[in-house]
Amino acid sequence: MISPLKDGTELSRTTIEEATNVQMDREFTFDVAFEQGGAGQGEPIIPTLTQFADCVAGVLDAFESHFPP
Repeated sequence: MISPLKDGTELSRTTIEEATNVQMDREFTFDVAFEQGGAGQGEPIIPTLTQFADCVAGVLDAFESHFPP
């Protein structure tokens, strides 16, 4: 899901009564993605680059025997 955040976007709001004994641990995770209209089609960068690297490694392995050491 592509949802670029704009400056000042509120991610969460919580109201807690003063007498309430509540401990809250919030974690937000974000992915950096390629632009939606580009070659990456909005896909997350890290997994996509990992796939590219695996593909290139496979091509190099396939041609390894054709190149002397």
